[in-house]
Amino acid sequence: MVAAVGSSGNVAGALHMRYRVASGLLKVATAFLPRAIIDEEEAVAELLFRLVSVLLPCVDTELLQIPSVCHGYFELWQFFVDVYPGRVATLPPALFASLIQSLEWGLATDVEAEVTQRVCLQTMAAMAEHAFKALHSRGADVAEVEVLLGSGTQVRVQVMWSLHGSIIPLV
Repeated sequence: MVAAVGSSGNVAGALHMRYRVASGLLKVATAFLPRAIIDEEEAVAELLFRLVSVLLPCVDTELLQIPSVCHGYFELWQFFVDVYPGRVATLPPALFASLIQSLEWGLATDVEAEVTQRVCLQTMAAMAEHAFKALHSRGADVAEVEVLLGSGTQVRVQVMWSLHGSIIPLV
């Protein structure tokens, strides 16, 4: 019985420590966001993406159950996708996969469900818009876009293409 209490205390302590690390990283990143918008300096972008490369592996579904972490995490990703879509698209594969998994989790969560799901959908829509524009600027045709984005996108891609490159918001 004492061992069980001790181990649950360690689990709670470990969660609290991870919470403090994630919360601190979110606060630091958030503090630099206005400078990223105003200055658009490469040094600020580099600092923010280094923070994200540390933050992303730290945040798991257990931490995302905490509303303040959940909200801050997904708002931060929405900002990154809006301001630095090209850099997000070129994240290392493991980090990008982790981001996609967290967005999928966010769509299914009940933690601040309406807000979290809206932010996740907006982030995914911005990512899709960036991918579409990048493909379109390279002269990709509808068939190439369909191969890259999946066959379920054929109708949407043809509609978007017929609108002369204007993107229909997905949200």
